[in-house]
Amino acid sequence: MLSLDQIPHHIRHGIVGSRLIQIRGRVTQVTGTLLKAVVPGVRIGELCYLRNPDNSLSLQAEVIGFAQHQALLIPLGEMYGISSNTEVSPTGTMHQVGVGEHLLGQVLDGLGQPFDGGHLPEPAAWYPVYQDAPAPMSRKLITTPLSLGIRVIDGLLTCGEGQRMGIFAAAGGGKVHCLLRLFVVLK
Repeated sequence: MLSLDQIPHHIRHGIVGSRLIQIRGRVTQVTGTLLKAVVPGVRIGELCYLRNPDNSLSLQAEVIGFAQHQALLIPLGEMYGISSNTEVSPTGTMHQVGVGEHLLGQVLDGLGQPFDGGHLPEPAAWYPVYQDAPAPMSRKLITTPLSLGIRVIDGLLTCGEGQRMGIFAAAGGGKVHCLLRLFVVLK
């Protein structure tokens, strides 16, 4: 029989950190887009699955706080179908995104899924969504100008390869249209 020292590190870490019993809770209250649920042992930032017993709902939610021994959750999708019978199953993991060469040129939504409805291949690595920003002075200098093909942006804002740029507007202001146009021009 193998000892724990003979098992590769990533498998050993999975065995030691795994839960032997499935912990489940239940939704107790819904107020707007905030869910309250009794789920023992969850942590802030942890992802949970919401499921109805009849399989009419499968949704992820993130724990954002606690109030009177109840977890406060924000659903990561449409809430239609959530009821007092909805089960909450903690995953034990935080929100992560798969990264790799396959993301070059992709336009993703807030959950890391392609806007065009396509499927992404298996990522090279997974990184947590919430992590410290890199030190500003350790970043590579931006030296190569980049034409975006949108005259108003090119005329008023010189962009460079590797630069971050925010696009801010009210709902219906055309942010997604602008991003899709950039995607077509830069591809």
